[in-house]
Amino acid sequence: LVLQPLRALAESGAPEELVHEVARAGRSFDHAVADHASADEAQAKTTAHTDAAVRADLDAETATKESSRLGVLLDRARRRQQTMSALARDHARLAGDVAELDRKLIAADLDAPTAKLTTAAAQLSMADAALQSTAAALARARADHTRHLAGDLAALLEPDEPCPVCGSREHPSPAPRTADADVGVLEVERDRCQKEHSRAEEEWKRASETLDGARAAADSLPSADDQAAMRARAHEASVAAEELGAVNADVESLTQSIADLTGVAARSTERAAAERAAAADAAARMARHRTEAELVLRADQIDRTRLDVADVRATVSELASSTGALATKAGAYAQTTAEVGTALVAEGFPDERSLATALLHEAQREHMEQLLAEAADRSIAIARHEGTIGDAPVPPERPDVDGLRALSQDRSDAARIASDLAATLDRDLKGLRRLTRSIEELGPDVDRLVDRARRAKEIADVIVRGKGTLLGLERWIQRALFEEVCAVAGERVAVLSHGRYVLTLDATGQRQGARAAGLDLYVTDSHTGRTRPVQTLSGGEQFLTSLALALALAEVVQNRSGGIELATLFIDEGFGSLDGDTLETAVEVLRSLQDAGRTVGLISHVEAMRQELPVGLEVIPSPSGSVLRCLSPIG
Repeated sequence: LVLQPLRALAESGAPEELVHEVARAGRSFDHAVADHASADEAQAKTTAHTDAAVRADLDAETATKESSRLGVLLDRARRRQQTMSALARDHARLAGDVAELDRKLIAADLDAPTAKLTTAAAQLSMADAALQSTAAALARARADHTRHLAGDLAALLEPDEPCPVCGSREHPSPAPRTADADVGVLEVERDRCQKEHSRAEEEWKRASETLDGARAAADSLPSADDQAAMRARAHEASVAAEELGAVNADVESLTQSIADLTGVAARSTERAAAERAAAADAAARMARHRTEAELVLRADQIDRTRLDVADVRATVSELASSTGALATKAGAYAQTTAEVGTALVAEGFPDERSLATALLHEAQREHMEQLLAEAADRSIAIARHEGTIGDAPVPPERPDVDGLRALSQDRSDAARIASDLAATLDRDLKGLRRLTRSIEELGPDVDRLVDRARRAKEIADVIVRGKGTLLGLERWIQRALFEEVCAVAGERVAVLSHGRYVLTLDATGQRQGARAAGLDLYVTDSHTGRTRPVQTLSGGEQFLTSLALALALAEVVQNRSGGIELATLFIDEGFGSLDGDTLETAVEVLRSLQDAGRTVGLISHVEAMRQELPVGLEVIPSPSGSVLRCLSPIG
């Protein structure tokens, strides 16, 4: 249909008519190609929109399924949240009950009161014996003193002089003198023994009352099973209180995720509907453009028709150009021929050949004849090549040699990569076959060996990382050593805090599952009876705890390391957070270390420390640099 109108003009049409019809055919061809291109583009968009709609449906379906799965998890999390919330609400009460039970257990301890009563009874017996002995000695001393006074009076008797006691003037048997006893010293000793006896008696009474109270407390204790049940409930409530925050976060996260997935599903459904509408619109455009294009040109005719149109356009253009040039040259030739004829006649030459013969030299004529022969040879060669090519049209564009070379290189690279991949796959296949043979050789033992390897791995994981309530080996050893450090540090903390705090690694104060716990440190406050993290202590209390841990660590290291001796200890700052009494206690502890042979160095800006420990070095800043000044007790 594009070139059909040219057929009627091909034989008799004027060049101008042919040029006009070729231009019209080119426009018709371009419109048809454009319609085909638009139809192809619309078809591609139809496919793209359809694929996008399918993907959106899959996204909506996936989001819906995931939302349903998370809904099941959310229901479980909410049930767990309700259970743990109920337990967490009872946590404070149960912890108080356990603390009260611990106080009762301490009060019901019979061993210490019994030992104390035994000691007090022994001391009372010794004090009673000492008092009786001292009283007997005092009685004897007083009797001796009386006899000594009688001897003194007898020494003063004069013959025939009345006795100052009885008045008799006769003295037949005067009393002899005896050694005088120091009654005053014995009275003082008697008074001291009396006081010691009273004190021992009071101690015995207090010990008896303490033992009676312990027995009463022991009688009021619940049974061992009730105690274990109480501690188990408290521990369960403590775990629930600790994990409730994470469960609440899970519920919130799942709720938000379900809401997000619901939104994703809705948006995906909307996007799928929009993509289907766009696909339908693109399909309508494709059908319209394809119908309009098919009226003029089928898609499989485009390439051949493009060559035909180009050939026709070039041929007609060449025809028009040649026709015009021919007409021009024909007129010029006629005029030139007339002028040449006139000139030949005027010069006396009958024709052009006679003129050429007269004008050309022999060498020029031979050269021109050679050129004519070469031209004839080229015409023969052209005819031979045209016979070889036949009716095949000349390509409208020169082939892209560089692009073809690059394409050939890409194909070579792809072939090499495919060869390498084939070699890799062949190696993998051989390895797979070897493994298959190994599995076949193992036969029925393979499951047993796999199970054994799995159990070995589980045991190794438990040893390295721990599992459940079990610690890993490394952390278990750390825990055991840290318990020793904590025990030594607890004694110093008790001294530094005036008996208020006791260090422990057990968060509940129940000593249950201590080996499975971490390395966190807690204190039991005797003022409140509760156990809490050391982070809740004040700044000064934390410093004292750190000091006690450092001293305990040094002591444990020395005890466990044979000949290693840590003779020097440096403490940097921290004393500014202590009150006066606590500062004095800390200084006394450090002095005791010094008395034990250790060197203690303190780095502090606290003026009170300078007053307490005046021996040292003072750093005095100045514009030219810091200066050291040696301090001594005399200034």
